[in-house]
This record gives sequence, C-alpha cells and structure tokens, in this order.
Amino acid sequence: MLSDHLDQRKEKALQKRLNHERKALAESVKELQHPVFDGTDDAETAAAAWRMEHSKGLFPVDVAIDQEEKVLPRDRPGRPKAGEQPALRTVYRLRCAAGEPSTQQLDDGRKRENAFVLRTNVAAEDIHTPEVLREYKFQTSVETRFTFLTSPTYMDAVYVRRKE
Repeated sequence: MLSDHLDQRKEKALQKRLNHERKALAESVKELQHPVFDGTDDAETAAAAWRMEHSKGLFPVDVAIDQEEKVLPRDRPGRPKAGEQPALRTVYRLRCAAGEPSTQQLDDGRKRENAFVLRTNVAAEDIHTPEVLREYKFQTSVETRFTFLTSPTYMDAVYVRRKE
C-alpha cells in the first residue's frame, strides 16, 4: 500500500515537472521566434545556444533557420513612383519545434524520480546497503532526542567564549 502511494506521488511529481518544462519551453520558443538576424552565422549561433540550453530536458527540440525578404522603409517621403521596386533585405528567423517525450525518456524520468541516493565514507565491502539505510533512518531519531544541545538556554555564554 505504501509503495503504491509513493509511486503515485512520484508519478505526480514527474507530471508536474513535465508541465513546468512544457510551459517554459513554449515561452522560450515564443521568445526565440521574434528576433531577426542579419546573417546566417548569427542565426546559427543563436540556434546552437538555444538547442544546447534545452537539450537536457525531456522534450526533443528542433531548430530551423528560415530566410525571408524584408521590405525596407523608403528613404524619401511620399508615394513611390510607378514601377519603383521597394528595397529588400534578406533576414533570417529561427523556427523552433518541441516534440513530445518518448516512452524511453519518460521511463528514465521515472527512474530518476524514484532514485534515492545515500553517500557514506564507509567502504562498500564493510557495510551492506540495508544497513546504510537503517543508519540513515535512525539518524533523525538521534537528532530529535538531542535538540536540547543546540537550544539557546543550554548553549549560553557559559560554554562559549564569544557571544557571536
């Protein structure tokens, strides 16, 4: 029963993480599509930086560079003459897309959520994993029993040289 409840909590945490990442990714995609780049080098640099920033998440990302012609404003006031061609400038925009995570990525995310890491300075040959876990769980009961040691009434000026 406890394991099922814990699994439900971990699944809820994973879904919350996915929703948060999806929302942040959507905002980032929206922001990245606004800038206009004058050259392909600038656009490729921005695309590589964005791809690197979002590659560690659960959602696969893809960035493409679109080329478009932008009409420049006229340098003279008034209506253009008949047959006058507007001045054009080639600019580049980034088109970003985020897919849905694969089942393998979701399984890896679940494994990460269920991981419980304990570190100790005791060699692995000297102690077994259940003993380490038992010691870790017992640590909180020891700390709660001796809270009076850190209370201000017990640790007053009698035991310390300077008040700081």
